[in-house]
Amino acid sequence: MALVLPLFQIALRSCRQYWKLGRHEELQALLKRLSQFAKLPKKVAENIQFLFGRLSFCQGKYHRAGRHFAICLAHDPGNADYHYWLGRALARHGSGDLNAAKGYFQKCLKINPCHSRALAFLGITLCKQGAEIGLDYLREAVAIKPRSLGILRRLVRMLQQNGKFSEAVAITTRALFRNRANSEFLVLRNTTRFHEARREQEVTTSQTSQPAIILPFLKLKSVFTEDRFRTDEPQLLPTPHALKARRERRQSRFR
Repeated sequence: MALVLPLFQIALRSCRQYWKLGRHEELQALLKRLSQFAKLPKKVAENIQFLFGRLSFCQGKYHRAGRHFAICLAHDPGNADYHYWLGRALARHGSGDLNAAKGYFQKCLKINPCHSRALAFLGITLCKQGAEIGLDYLREAVAIKPRSLGILRRLVRMLQQNGKFSEAVAITTRALFRNRANSEFLVLRNTTRFHEARREQEVTTSQTSQPAIILPFLKLKSVFTEDRFRTDEPQLLPTPHALKARRERRQSRFR
């Protein structure tokens, strides 16, 4: 057995390396070979199931990922990450079982109260259910991990959906001050300011503009309300050289 254990350790190290490099086909093939062993050490079998779950989640197979994470919980019920990933899989599978996902996020936080990703997704789940207390969980997650761009983006999105544009700009400005070396925080701050400016312009236009004349034979497609807003990114215009090249390609087709 002393000669077999290093083999499994080397194989698991290779699996983790494939995962970091994004080589999912090689990872899946190696995991299938390892799972064919009749007897595996408990920790090795647990790690194989966890990697299977992460791979299935990445491929969008959330039901299968949930089964793998449930097996991991059977091996180690006190692991906070297993509760977190099972909650993520339940929230994404089908229409999403938000109540069950919320329960696993809460169990994760009982084991590790500083689990920033569990705090963030618990907050998102509560916001989807209409509870504004979810924003407090997201703020706490950002306070724990101030350099996490992903958690900050989720907080900004939830603040915008709840109409708190000024707070979103303030939070992104503070995050940019802490992370000046990362240009992605500057992009997020500028995008948030763009959304706030567009929101103010739409509200001002709706208050000052004259009511539109709707002809009886036209179907009104959409009406602006203060509860609706756009969150798409600002788009860059093509350069004059790109327009010239496109025009030349069109002209060459008719020659």
